[in-house]
Amino acid sequence: MRKLVLVNSFAAGWRVRADPEEIAWRESLLEMNRRQPSFRRSLLGEMFITLYFLSTFAVIIMVLERARSESDRLHARLREAERLATAGELAAGMAHEIRNPLAAIVNATALLTDEAGLTSDERATTLAAIRTEARRLNRILSDFLHFAKPQEAQRVTGDIRQVVEHVSGLIRDDRARASRVDVKVAVDPMVPRFAFDRDQLTQVLWNVALNGVEAMNGRGRLSMEVGRQNGGVVLAVSDTGSGISSERLPRVFEPFYSGKPNGSGLGLTIAERIVAAHGGRIEIDSELGRGTRVTLLFPLEAA
Repeated sequence: MRKLVLVNSFAAGWRVRADPEEIAWRESLLEMNRRQPSFRRSLLGEMFITLYFLSTFAVIIMVLERARSESDRLHARLREAERLATAGELAAGMAHEIRNPLAAIVNATALLTDEAGLTSDERATTLAAIRTEARRLNRILSDFLHFAKPQEAQRVTGDIRQVVEHVSGLIRDDRARASRVDVKVAVDPMVPRFAFDRDQLTQVLWNVALNGVEAMNGRGRLSMEVGRQNGGVVLAVSDTGSGISSERLPRVFEPFYSGKPNGSGLGLTIAERIVAAHGGRIEIDSELGRGTRVTLLFPLEAA
């Protein structure tokens, strides 16, 4: 409880005098009143800074959201442009491949209309040419359908040796294209069975082996080797043909790119896609005048 004391002063008369506790209490109130405006100012300053940073952060988020939306739209346009460009390239390549056999067929039919100007042998030769170009057209269209609409791999556990033996037998029996080709097969007996699509791998191996036969012009040595490498299965096909130049080698997997006059340019493209669907990859090593080695690698854990 505060105590008040009445004192008599000669100069001021009677006045009230507080005791020391009262004085200390009053001084603390005065000090608090003096400090309160600065305290309020600092609190308002902190609130303002906080609101400023929050509003700035909100603006940054809005800008980033708009940038992300614009980036998504640009990526969508880019993908559409790439799709149209790819479709245009495929259409141009398809047209180029079809034009040559069609022109040959048209010329041959024009010759056949002149019955009096052809002998029986010439007529037979012209008809054979038509059949050859028709088969070529069918092969081009079949390859394009395989490329445009690939079938899903139906993988079943099997022995890759059977595929190699089957394809090597086909090459040996193709006397028209491989009459002077020496086919060598070497299979590591430790190669395990694994899951693969037999028809698709037969197609891949046949295309690769046939490329080797044609690169040797039907004369040379074709080797097929099956073994283990880095925990997977490796299937290598080597030929003693003319080889591929370093300038052409990076393009061998491009659609409709072929170094053969009658090639569709889709064989290796389809082969790469099939091997990739099996979790593997294709590697090609080649040297001009020495030949080419195509290696198919299949990881067992992905098979």
